[in-house]
Amino acid sequence: MLFAGSASRYNLHKSNSTTKLAPNIDRKKSFNVRKNSEIYPWPQNVNDDEYFKYTETRKKSILTFNSSQYNKDDVEITFKDNFLNIKLSKPVKENDKISIKDINRCYKIPQNIDINTLKKEFARNGDLIIKMKKSI
Repeated sequence: MLFAGSASRYNLHKSNSTTKLAPNIDRKKSFNVRKNSEIYPWPQNVNDDEYFKYTETRKKSILTFNSSQYNKDDVEITFKDNFLNIKLSKPVKENDKISIKDINRCYKIPQNIDINTLKKEFARNGDLIIKMKKSI
């Protein structure tokens, strides 16, 4: 399933089957991935959107998520099999109904990123900032 204007940037898949981006990975075994979760290409291939910004320097990569509507406890970051999964999930109560507002992004990490240097922090404006150093 492709969304308008995104065909040249990435494919969004709405199934639990393996994707073209990671043909040898069974997503069910890699994570507790929700049924409608997507695997995104590494951020340098994607334009910024309303939730996400990517910055790269010579020594590090920085992912910034607009998480101003979420608390620190609403953020879950996992890494397995060279995939970084970032999940922001929050129950929202409206008119006696409870729904869950969430963002779930899964990225295949390139080989030049040292995942052991991953650090997360929250900016004063509520942004979630994830920093990773590049391998030399």
